[in-house]
Amino acid sequence: MIYSNKKNRFYSELKNVLEAMDEEELELVICDPVFAKTLVIDDFYDFDSENEVESIGVDALQEAITLFNEAMDGIPLSWSPTTTKFKVVK
Repeated sequence: MIYSNKKNRFYSELKNVLEAMDEEELELVICDPVFAKTLVIDDFYDFDSENEVESIGVDALQEAITLFNEAMDGIPLSWSPTTTKFKVVK
């Protein structure tokens, strides 16, 4: 992903960058992916509690957390512009 500081716009395809470059200088920078935080059960459940009724839902919660983490693994949620400049040579 590439970001234009001048246009305040993200570009995911080079052809779009090239089209925009015809209009003006873009001041392009490379972006880093931002991934979802890996969830852990401690984020949701107080294991200091001795309530047996609550513990029934712990297995379901752990399964949901595992499914979420597996589904989100390696998938960027967003992109963050860096200070690394990107230059396109036509």
